[in-house]
Order: sequence, then structure tokens, then C-alpha cells
Amino acid sequence: MELTDTAALQTSALRLLAEHFKVMRAIYYEADSDNDTFTLTAQFETETTAIPLQYRLSDFSPTVAEEYRTGRTQMVTDTENEPYAENYRKLGIRSWLATPFVDSGNVVTVIGLHCRTPRYWCSEDVRLLEYFAERLYAAVKRTRAEEALRESESRLAQDLADAKLLQQFSNDVIHLDELDEIYELLLHTAADLMQSDFASVQLYSEPTETLSLVAHKNFHPESVTFWTFVSVASGSVCGEALRRQFRILVEDVETEEFATNELKIFRLSGIRAVQSTPIMSSRGKLIGMLNTQWKQPKSFSEDQFRFFDVLVRQAAEVIDRKHAECLLRQSEEKYRDLFDSMDEGYCIIQILFNEENEPYDWIFLEVNPAFEKNNGLTNAVGKTILELTPNIEPKWFEIYGRVVTTGEPNRFEEDSPAFNRWFSLFAFRVGSPGEHTVAVLFNDITRRKKAEADLRKSEEQFRQAIQDAPIPIIMHAEDGEVLQLSRTWTELTGFTLADISNFDLWLSTAYGQGADEVRSHMRSLFDGTQRTITVDFPMSTLSGEIRHWSFSASSPGTLKDGRRFIVGMAVDITDRKNHEEHLENFSLLLEQQIKERTLELQESRDRLQSIFDTTLVGMSLFAPVRDASGEITDFRIVSVNKKIEDGSGRTDLVGKLYGELFPGIKQMGLFDLMVKTLETGNPGKMDYYYPYEGIERWYSTMFVKGDDILVSTNMDITERIQAEEKIKKMERDLQLEIFRTSLSTLEEERYRISESLHNGIAQILYGIKINMSGLTFDMPQQEFDEAKAYSSKLLTEAINENRRISHELMPLTLEQFGLKSAIDDACRQLTGATKFHCRVNGLYQRMEKYLELAVYRTAQELMTNVVKHANASDCYVTIVIRPKEISIIVSDNGQGMVAVKKRKPGIGLASIRSKIKLLNGDVRIDTGPGKGTTVKVLIPKPEQDNAD
Repeated sequence: MELTDTAALQTSALRLLAEHFKVMRAIYYEADSDNDTFTLTAQFETETTAIPLQYRLSDFSPTVAEEYRTGRTQMVTDTENEPYAENYRKLGIRSWLATPFVDSGNVVTVIGLHCRTPRYWCSEDVRLLEYFAERLYAAVKRTRAEEALRESESRLAQDLADAKLLQQFSNDVIHLDELDEIYELLLHTAADLMQSDFASVQLYSEPTETLSLVAHKNFHPESVTFWTFVSVASGSVCGEALRRQFRILVEDVETEEFATNELKIFRLSGIRAVQSTPIMSSRGKLIGMLNTQWKQPKSFSEDQFRFFDVLVRQAAEVIDRKHAECLLRQSEEKYRDLFDSMDEGYCIIQILFNEENEPYDWIFLEVNPAFEKNNGLTNAVGKTILELTPNIEPKWFEIYGRVVTTGEPNRFEEDSPAFNRWFSLFAFRVGSPGEHTVAVLFNDITRRKKAEADLRKSEEQFRQAIQDAPIPIIMHAEDGEVLQLSRTWTELTGFTLADISNFDLWLSTAYGQGADEVRSHMRSLFDGTQRTITVDFPMSTLSGEIRHWSFSASSPGTLKDGRRFIVGMAVDITDRKNHEEHLENFSLLLEQQIKERTLELQESRDRLQSIFDTTLVGMSLFAPVRDASGEITDFRIVSVNKKIEDGSGRTDLVGKLYGELFPGIKQMGLFDLMVKTLETGNPGKMDYYYPYEGIERWYSTMFVKGDDILVSTNMDITERIQAEEKIKKMERDLQLEIFRTSLSTLEEERYRISESLHNGIAQILYGIKINMSGLTFDMPQQEFDEAKAYSSKLLTEAINENRRISHELMPLTLEQFGLKSAIDDACRQLTGATKFHCRVNGLYQRMEKYLELAVYRTAQELMTNVVKHANASDCYVTIVIRPKEISIIVSDNGQGMVAVKKRKPGIGLASIRSKIKLLNGDVRIDTGPGKGTTVKVLIPKPEQDNAD
């Protein structure tokens, strides 16, 4: 059997191959244009398992890829021994054989065999598969060439049929005059070309931006209704083509997202595939839309639209031309309607020339109905002007003859005594120059001309009235041009029209600083915000005299040139102004006297108010509010000073009821205190916390009774109360800290004494006990003497150790020789790696023991701290005794102290601070890393010592 279908050929060949080799699958891959990617184009399998549809040679190792490219057969006898055994296992493959076929130097196909069991592929298998690959490739290549030939012949036949359809459309459409017939022909031609089940034609309306359905084929009635009018925003396929203005293709309306809006409409007609193509004129203007639809889903290619696009262009040309013809007919009809209904007279005349080529007459070729109304001539068509009006003026021949010979139109106004009328005319040449025809559009303007003459006469009368008016009158245009002045104006001001040709110049000259205000009034007349104005102003005459005018003006209309104008009139009120000035001076004197007296009273009140407002204490006046029985129910705020307003944040307190504003005063007893003060006359005072209305403040208030009024002083003591609480807390914290430090210092001292006793005296006494336990009555005298001497030595050491400990508790040197000797002794004892330089100044007599001991211990502890922590080479200790205080300064050149935030000082410094605090003294420290430390202690001397 001869197979003419490539796919059938491949499948049949692979089936025979699989049956011969008894394998589970035979596959056929073909190379893509890149010669690297291979796509599965055919397969035969006895077991269904998904295998890769594509693979790339570049994904293999370079060696394997090169073997494929050179056409070498690849095989695997057992995939379990391969690196990718797991992948083969998923595909059910245990062995495989693959043969590439190379054509013109490139591998073009790969045929593979898959087996479910391990298999040894012999050389005969390889040769057979390679032979089969070559033969199958040749057969596929030949079959595809035959398919291409058949497809080309089929396409050529279809192209011939489509070309005949287009030719038939062209032949038929030229004989059609009606657009509806053209739309129907276009509709069926499009359906035949595209072999569609449905078709439609829509026209575009630019004003409404919508498509209207003008022809359709096989649509459901509801589909017709839906597509009758389609806008850009409709969401339909043709609406989308309208928005984008290019073809829209929908292969399946059931799967296309933007076709869901009209899916119901498509289903009504049974439509599954759609195309919408805009019909564009040669000028790029949208004319409409040509749509075709199919009952089945359809794949589209641009080749399918070659003849369809030609049809669309032909349709665009035909429709555009038919529209133009229709518009032309409509235009002619409109022209005829205008020609017959216009008010202006219209005629077309042919100018007649004599042998000297001079115009001497004309013939009326065409006139409109208004022709007779505007010039009085009847039945003029076919007659000459000399026949109708023998006494016509020669100037008309010259005017129309010039239009014919020059071709230049002429718009003019002219009177004709022969017609006893004035005309407004527009003459222009029509037709070719040799026809000597002129069209004339004209109006009878006799009435207007008469009205203009009457107006000029009226204007002259108006001008004369202004000129002769007994009061000053000025008339000027909105651009400032002074049009006219009355004689009285010139007589009173001395200015003539030549002096003030511009109104702005007049304002600047006569009104000086008041000119801008007058200009503002003039603008209000021109912009219509005022109809008339009346203002009084002083003005300066040409001679420099100051006169007072009452000036009135209005803008009654516009001039012939369209400018608005103003007429202003003035009355000289200089005498009245002088009388008013005398009266005003008298009034000012009286007013001044009243003002001075009022000012005195005001100053007195202001002084009182100033005192009232500048006091640091809030002050208020309250008036009692009583009910019908005379019982006080509230207090009305009569007055408050600025302190009260600032404290409350309100400036509207006066006149308000105190209890309504601050209800809390009744709950915490303040209201009762106010009532009691008013009733008894005894001042009332209260310090209280007010937690109401969100205030939460402490106040100190005092009430004093006046004449049925309460005077209140009020101070906000919140900060004072808070400060007192803070001080109390600080004192409690300080006492606790001192107590803790004292306990710590005491415990440390006890521990030190205990350690000294344990390590010193206790050890010596224990040694004495051991030595004496060896004494017996019968021991040799020499041993007894030695034990006695050793015990005596130990007792001496115990006595010295006891003296040392006593000295530490109360230095003997301090007790016997005083502070200076004790300090010098401490410096000598502590000098080692650190050299101490000690000096005591101002010590002329002994101080109280506790004070000497405090100074000594403080200096000793500071020096001990230097030895332990400062790592200093030198330390200077200076003690200065002054009449009222004692200063201890210890300064070293050591490493300094490092301040750490939130870290409490060491117990040594804390102990010193607590002791000095008990003596009402102060400790100051100046230190820094690498710059040493200076500690300055100041201890005040008691008054008894000062007296001494």
C-alpha cells in the first residue's frame, strides 16, 4: 500500500520496526533548524509511558554529542549499569539502541529502540537499524515533497477561485448605486473568500465613535440586536478591533479571555471562531468593519487573508466613493435649499463687451427668490440690465467688468439712484475667464444707511448739547481718549480739549494722589460692576486753585467703532465744603475734649487692669446666682485676669457659670467654701488637688468677700507640690544610700579587723600556746630557757601587732601629735611605687577629735585608692584649714578613671561620699583616661570651731 501521508508513513514504519526487533517502543526524532534541538515527530509503543518530546545534543557530554553528529550508533545493553539508571527506571527502559542519520554534514534524524529487558545488540541489529534509518528518511523526505506539491496545487486552485471571486465583485459592484446592495455583495463575497459560516458588515460613525450593523449573514435575532450598535467600550471582538484599529483573530471564543463578554451571543448563533478586520480608506480614515465567523474553532495564518485584504481595500474604495457621491448630492441639495431660502439676493450675470473690449451691459443667467425683494426687478432671467433699468449708472459696468478681467472678488457698498437704494455687495468671478460670468451676492441696506444718517444727526445734537451744557461735562472712551468737553468745564478748570486729550492725563494733572481712586471707579463702570458712580474730590485748576467737585459718571453705551464710552458731569461744591470744614473743625474740638476726658478714665481703668493682668497670681471676680428662695446655686464669672485665661487656655470665661464650666468644684468642696465665705464674710483658703475635666493640677485658692461678690486669688502649685515630693523622695533615697554605705563600710572595717586579729595576734598566740604546751617540770633547764625566750619574743610580737591594730583604729600619732604628723606618717607608710608629697596648711591649733579623724581617714582612703588603682608615679596631698571650711585635695598623674553610664561608684568613693555628706561636705572629682585624677573634698567647720 502506498502511503502519501507523512505521519502515517512514519507510524507504519516504526510499527514494523518494533515488531521486527520485538521491543516496547520505536521512536523518530527530527532535528530543528539549530541542528542541536531534536523533536519527537513519531513513535510506536506497546506500553504507554511519557518520554521527552525534545532533547538537545548540547545537554550530552561533548564525546557523546560528537558521536551523534558524526552518525555513530549508540547503545546500552543494561541501563542499571549506567549513571542515569534511576531516570531509565522511571521510563521502564532497560536497554536501548539509537541510530542518527547524517545528511549534507548535519545529523537530521535519530531512530531509537527501547526494550524493557536487558539486551545485547549485535552488529547485525546495528546495520539493520542504520539501513532502516536511511530508507525511512528518504521516504519521509519524498512524501513531504509530494505533500508540499499537492498543497501548492490546492493553494493555487484556491487562489484562482478567490481571484475570480474578487474579479466578480469588481464587475458587479460598479453597476450598483445603492449602498445597501453594495454591503450585501461585500458580505457574501467575504463569506465565500473566507469559507465562513457567518459574516457581517459594520459602518463607523466618527461623531458617536460606534459601529452600526448594515449587513449580516446567518445571525441569531438576538445576536443581530446585540451587534446593531457597538462602541469601543463594549468589550466585544469588533469593539476591540475598533479600539486597536487592526485585525483581531479569535481561534476559539470559548477559550479567548476578552471574548467572554459576548460569549452568550456567540453561542446563540453557534459561532466558535471570529475575525474582525477594519475597513480603512486610502487616507487612513476608518470606514467600518468586515467580520467573518465560523461554527468550528479555526487556526489562522496571514496567508489566508491575502485575497480577503484585497477585497477589504476594494470595499473601502467603493464605499468611500459612494459616500462622497452621496455627500455631494446632499451638498447640492443643501446648496439649492440655501439658494432658495437665503435672505440675500443672488444672481449670476454674463458681462457683455463691445468691440473695444469695454463692458456695456450684462445678462441675468440665474437669480434666487430673494433677488426681487432686494432690488425690485422681476422676471430678470434671460434679460439684460439695460432692458430692465435703462438709466442704470455706468459705474456698475466698470465694477463688474473689472471683476471679470482681473478675477479678483470685490466686496463693497454702493448707492444706485436708478434703483433709489443702497446695496451691500460681494461680486466674484465664476466659471472660466472666457465665459465672462460673475456671481453677485447683495443686500438692500437702504434702511441701515438712513438709520446711520439719523444717528449722525443725533450724535451731532448730543455733541452740541454737551458743548452748551451749563455744568462741567466730559466724554471719554474706554481707552482714555477725551472725546468732548463742555464750555463750562473749560471755564471752571481752564483746561481745553487740547490740554487734556487723554483722560489719564487729566486725572494725574487735576486729582494728584486721588487719581488712582478715580481710575478704579472708571474701571468698575467699564467692567459692569457699577452702573453709575458719584464721588467727591478736590481738583486743581490750570491756575493751581483747589476746587471741590461732586463728580457723577455712567457708561451709556458704545461708539460706532465698538469702544465703550463714559459721560461724566460735575457740580462745584467748594462753598459747601468750606462750610462743612468749619463745622467739622468745631466738631473735632468738641470730640477732642470728650476724647481727652475719656482717655483719662481709660488710663485709670487700664492701670487697674494692668495691675490685675500682670500679677503672677490668678484673680477672678464671682457674683452669686440665687434661686427663688435666695439660696446660692452657682457663681457667675464677672472678671478674670490674664493669668486665669492663660492657665485655663480659654478667653471666653466671663459671663459663664463657674459650676457649669467646672462641675468638680462641688464634688471636692470648693463650692461650699465659696458659699461659706460669702455668707460669713470670713476669708476662705484651700490647697487642693483638682482631678476633674482632665485638669489634674494642684491649686492654692483664697476667697475674700466684697459687696455681694467674691474676690478669688488662685495659684497653680502643681510644680511646687511635685518638687516637694521629689525632694522628699531624694532625701529618702539619700538616707537609704547613706545607710547602705555605712553598713557596707562598717562590715568592711569589721572584716579587716577580724582578718588582722586572725592573721596577726591569733597566729602569734597560737604559736605561744604550742610552745608552752611543750613545757614540763622535769625538762632540762636549757630547753626551758629557750622555750621561755621564744615565748617572750612571741608575746612582744603580739603586743606590737595589737599596737598596730589599735593605731589603725585610732592612729597613735594622730592622738598624740596631731593631724599634720599623722598625715606625714601615712605618706611615709604608703610611699612605694607611688611617691606621695603631703602638705598641711593653716593648722594652728588642734580641732575636735572626730573632725581630725574624719580628715585623716578621708585623706588616708584617697591615698590608698591611688596606690591600689591609679598606677601613678606621683601623688600630691594638700590639706588646707580655713576659718569656715577644710579642703582636702589629692591629685595623681595616673591612668585616670573611666566613667561608665548607669554604673554606681565603687564602695571606696561611696564610703567617702557618705561620710562627707554626714558632715554636710562635698566631694568633687576631675578625671579622664590618661590625664590622672584630682579629688577635692570640702568639709565645713562647725561654728564652735570657727569661734575657736
